[in-house]
Amino acid sequence: MSDDQPYGPQGIGILLVLIAAIGCGATPVFTKWLIATGAPFEVISFYRFVITAALMLPFLSLKPETFSAIAMALLAGAAMGLGWTGYAMLLTKTTIVTAGIVYFAYPFFTLIFALIMIGWTPSVRGSMAALLVIGAVIVALQPVFLITLSWQSTLVALAAPLSFGFAAVVTAGWLQSLNPLQRLGSVTLGACIGVLPLVLLRHPPEILIPAGDQIALIIGLGAGAALIPSFIYVVAAPRIGALKAAIAGSIELPTMAFFGWWVFQETPIDHEYAAGALVIVAIILVAMSRLPKGRPPAA
Repeated sequence: MSDDQPYGPQGIGILLVLIAAIGCGATPVFTKWLIATGAPFEVISFYRFVITAALMLPFLSLKPETFSAIAMALLAGAAMGLGWTGYAMLLTKTTIVTAGIVYFAYPFFTLIFALIMIGWTPSVRGSMAALLVIGAVIVALQPVFLITLSWQSTLVALAAPLSFGFAAVVTAGWLQSLNPLQRLGSVTLGACIGVLPLVLLRHPPEILIPAGDQIALIIGLGAGAALIPSFIYVVAAPRIGALKAAIAGSIELPTMAFFGWWVFQETPIDHEYAAGALVIVAIILVAMSRLPKGRPPAA
């Protein structure tokens, strides 16, 4: 049987990436439900990463040759934890699909960080993808809404794609000495470490102890929409290649839109459809370009 046949290794790999993307697409549902219980944004961000970090911790290898890679992974994770806090805040200001479009603006920031950090010369496709995602964000948020945002709100809105762009460059440039589980563990541990001071500065420590009605939601967010999809993705994506993984993974955005409509009655409107299409095209262009092709672990 050929690898390209539907039930061969390639077909199974694509199916697994689709499943992972659908699982990640449920993230905003659990996030909004946790927000409704009164959980603070930074605590939700901690919940998002802590289950994966705890279960992947035994796979970390503290050998001299991995110290620098783990340190960079922790730094990238810390940025992601803070960025994900901003994403949770954005979900209270706009619809799930618009927040998702902003979330997927990270190829633009990947390009910027790649230029600054590793001297990555952008390809035509990579540059086009970066411009497309910025256009998608403007189309999704609309100029009228953008004008009403303060600089603080703008920074909050862009925190997630900023941090994911940084993490993507770190993943491509510094983490080759770590295997996929080590990358997943060190990045998610870094996210917990990064967001924990913010939690403790703003709240008493007992805020981290979930109320009874939050436990199932935390498991859904931290395991069902994070640990399991991330594990599936890091195993399956390298087996099918960056382009196929990007195309299959782009179903995450339509999945977000579907959950927003199904669970919260958020019906996408024309400009959100247009912005979503731009993002999916940009994702495919990134995979075909010479930009870092993988998304950061547990994004």
